[in-house]
Amino acid sequence: MNKYTYFSIVSAITLVSCSGSVNNNNNNINNDSIVEDIIQNENIDKDMEHASKVLNTLPEAHEIISILLDHPDTKYDASALNSDKLNSKYTTTISKALNIGIYGTDMSYASLFEQNQTVLKYMAAIKIMADELGILQFFDEETMRNMEENLCNKETMIELITNAYYSSDKYLIESGQREIASLIISGAWVEGMYTAFYLSKSSYSLNPNLSSRILKQCLDIPILLEFFENTSDSNFIEIKKDFEDIKSLTDSANIKQLDNGLYSCDEKYFKKLYDKVLEVRKRYVAI
Repeated sequence: MNKYTYFSIVSAITLVSCSGSVNNNNNNINNDSIVEDIIQNENIDKDMEHASKVLNTLPEAHEIISILLDHPDTKYDASALNSDKLNSKYTTTISKALNIGIYGTDMSYASLFEQNQTVLKYMAAIKIMADELGILQFFDEETMRNMEENLCNKETMIELITNAYYSSDKYLIESGQREIASLIISGAWVEGMYTAFYLSKSSYSLNPNLSSRILKQCLDIPILLEFFENTSDSNFIEIKKDFEDIKSLTDSANIKQLDNGLYSCDEKYFKKLYDKVLEVRKRYVAI
């Protein structure tokens, strides 16, 4: 609970205590409404805290660059991207939300390697789906123009992408569309993990720094699972099950931090984690 929420609850209790017995029935109605609003705001704050934690688990731009570009075996590979449906629209809300997250990750990856034409194609596809989901204001002309102007500035580009996604998630949560926000974040997380696994060629030893970052991010799955608490929608239950399965593998992998600061696990579990992420990712891009 943040300070603002705490202060609001204290203020509401004080108002209730001082209201006296005049028009008691009306006061009860008003007070109930105040408490409901406070609880709703607290839930929004909690959801935004979760969203922020998920975004914070993603590597910083300079960290991605150093891991990917400084290693000879992790050069740009277009086949790692979701391009099968880039020129045709996803048709359902769940497919659009998941793939807005996936496209954003792919756009970040392409921008790291200065694949400007690919970045522009993803920007156009994201804009179409964002418009259809009612969040175009976060991928509007000004945002797109800023991205175009910074195509060759890797860190600024990724910062612009992250800010746009964070703002859209915040808007969706505040407007009662928590599920769509969770889908966008889930799509981004899965695609980021898939890309990292793909570039590691599912081998822990190929690039220990990259493998360590993958394993560290696996430990943050409980944060993602919090987004799917108390959901009864079958679509979301299926996605929640995906993350529960990944968490189960993560638990079995006995991930630990070494003296050198890197994370490690049994290599066979590293491959199992990759296979599971690959399975989930294939479903999401084809949904």
